[in-house]
Amino acid sequence: MAKSETQPNPYRRSLLRQERSRQTRDALVHAALGLWRERGFDDTTIDDISAAAGVARSTYYFHFADKEALLRQVAGTSALTIGAAVATKNTADGSLDDAMQAFAFELARYVERVPRDLVARITRSVLGGIGHLGESDGNDGTFAGQLRTIFEAKRDELVPGTDPVELGAIAAGMVMEGILRWSLGTAREQELRDVISERMTLILDGARLR
Repeated sequence: MAKSETQPNPYRRSLLRQERSRQTRDALVHAALGLWRERGFDDTTIDDISAAAGVARSTYYFHFADKEALLRQVAGTSALTIGAAVATKNTADGSLDDAMQAFAFELARYVERVPRDLVARITRSVLGGIGHLGESDGNDGTFAGQLRTIFEAKRDELVPGTDPVELGAIAAGMVMEGILRWSLGTAREQELRDVISERMTLILDGARLR
């Protein structure tokens, strides 16, 4: 009998493990968001989240060191969700402004479904580790990564020599700052979409070809 028929494919096993790990992390994120909306962050324990996700406490700690780490994962999950939603709008054939408006719309729609006090806590957690905003390797689970993808696709509208990685990191930081101010009520009265769009315009005014 051939070796491939007697031994499982190691690559396939690795893919299956990665998929199970992703599904577990997603389950923990969704369970946490539901509980945080219902009970608040401080009154929800790791045991509560583990039970709601249907996993053991040890499994939680395999994926996340604490609740703050899970907060940052929520931001990453939202970045991927928003990136997928923007991609379905066929912005590749439109302008950079079209892509930015789609990003602002999808981001605002996602964030506005979460209580403002929880938005503030998530955003503070992400900004507290702001170095992660720039650690992007393409279309990954960060806002910097999602924005980098857009800037790379619209490079012909940017000043020659503009680095999409750096521009994505800067834009992500400004967007997160805007979301935080909106969630705390310290920004002037604006819709969240307008808060995000205003910051994107400020960024692009210095990077766009005239």
